[in-house]
Amino acid sequence: MVRQDEIVLLRKDSVTYKIVLDHNTFQFCKSYHPDEVSSALRRILRTERPAFSSPPYQRDTQLALYNRELALLKVLGDIGGGLVPMVCGNDRTKLEIFMEYIERGTYQTEFLKVQNDETRQRALCGEMSQLLARFHSYCNDNLDHILLKANSERQVLRTRSIDEEAGRLERHLLASFYVCSSNQAIAEMRKSEKSYENSALQSKDMRKLIRQALKERGIALRQEAKRIIRYGRSIMRHGTVFRPSNPIRHGQDSLRYGEMFVHGDFQPQNLFYIPLVDASVSSVIKLCDFDKARLGSPEEDLVGALFNIHRFPQDEERHTHALSLARKYYEDMGIKSSELNDRLAALVCIELKESLRFLGVLSKLSWPEICWFSGEAKEKDDSVSDSYSALFKKKQDFLQHRFVSSIHWLLDYYLTGQGKRDLVDKAERQHLVKQQLKGVKAIFERGEM
Repeated sequence: MVRQDEIVLLRKDSVTYKIVLDHNTFQFCKSYHPDEVSSALRRILRTERPAFSSPPYQRDTQLALYNRELALLKVLGDIGGGLVPMVCGNDRTKLEIFMEYIERGTYQTEFLKVQNDETRQRALCGEMSQLLARFHSYCNDNLDHILLKANSERQVLRTRSIDEEAGRLERHLLASFYVCSSNQAIAEMRKSEKSYENSALQSKDMRKLIRQALKERGIALRQEAKRIIRYGRSIMRHGTVFRPSNPIRHGQDSLRYGEMFVHGDFQPQNLFYIPLVDASVSSVIKLCDFDKARLGSPEEDLVGALFNIHRFPQDEERHTHALSLARKYYEDMGIKSSELNDRLAALVCIELKESLRFLGVLSKLSWPEICWFSGEAKEKDDSVSDSYSALFKKKQDFLQHRFVSSIHWLLDYYLTGQGKRDLVDKAERQHLVKQQLKGVKAIFERGEM
């Protein structure tokens, strides 16, 4: 199964094509079929080399993602507001969803155009955070309808359990330590050429060896991941996350953690670029990829607007500007000034977890895949013919510079630097914030990363 339509969006679990219906009419076709995803990845990387990273998901997993995406696109389209592309049809056998064509590109495309323009990148972050406030307000003012419709489609919206979140975080940390740790035992695992292929991380034996190496350094990874999630949850549960404009419908004047609808993957590649200055379409938001949608806290989406992959490495200037945008978002969401420090502290904790997730996700990709997904296109053409060890070294250097260094900076800034004095010490639950920061710092130090 090979298509020649134009690839618009490519993820690890789906590919979206622009298809031609007639001379002047187009549609989007989003496919969750494993063969389509694999062939699209080979087309993008222009290689027939065996898969660099993990193999495609199984059909049952893909079917579940397809069903969830289709259901939520229909539900959100039903409430109006121009939130999502209109569904035009679907093919369950081929796991395809047909949607209205949107001529504009995504925010990912816009970020890639201005990689060296800090001012423009900040403006894009500001636009995304404004759109997010509008999206959250509209969805959560219509939350009763969304929950009713989603449940009728058997797509239950719920908060992820601590065990589920901890399992995800543990897998990200395993991949990160495998690629970035200087621990001698883990370095030995990377010596054979075969282990440079990311398929090594799919091996239970390899994961067991990494866990054992970390355990010898005093790191029980699953327990540490649970502790990080628990601290973060405790911080997010404190205070209001949203004040509906129609409290009569909800029977309450505010929503708290676990009561708010969130997209779950509010990243530049999932948001179509419709400039806010364009008055004719200023009320329109076009989002896609709802297979991670759930009930949670706004910070779980806000990190995607303010701390996406294009905003690394982090430094004080970038970080301070992002927090100023966060303050504006919270004001738009009706958060009281007395609760602002606690919400910002929650955002810092989610930023830390999101940085760990980015590091883990990219650790599982090959270097050519990272080039494609992060926009490092200048490396893409000449790297496919390199040896596995050379590709691995490029990936390792990139992750160290962009993400490992940023995580260390974030930890130091809020444990001993200006961030501790300006924010952490002023938060009501500062002890929880400090415990989470100290926990991650200890893991990095003992794991030699």
